[in-house]
Amino acid sequence: MHDKTMLLKIAVGREKAVTRSWGTDRAARQAMMGDLLDRAQRAGADRIVFAYEACGFGFRLHDELTSAGIEAYVLAPSKMERSAQHRKRKTDERDAQALLDRVRSYVLAGVGMPSVWVPDL
Repeated sequence: MHDKTMLLKIAVGREKAVTRSWGTDRAARQAMMGDLLDRAQRAGADRIVFAYEACGFGFRLHDELTSAGIEAYVLAPSKMERSAQHRKRKTDERDAQALLDRVRSYVLAGVGMPSVWVPDL
């Protein structure tokens, strides 16, 4: 996530992921959530899991996702292992794929999520 954009990797189960970019303003966030809900409905999925790294954006996105019925996690970047090589080759695309891999590990294999504490509304 950046101040004005967020890049998402979206997948159902082990299917190939699609990449989508959204704005971060309220209208873009609402459109993104609508798109996720539509995709889930078309796929017959009853669960949507969304994760993003903690950032200056705060917990607003988490609260909106949760209100929309989407299981949301704010991940602690300090708890996510990264090599020096990863830092040299860092891109939004690679970061989004790493987050998708982390979500798949959680959903498909029960691996824990390195999430931060999210305060109540």
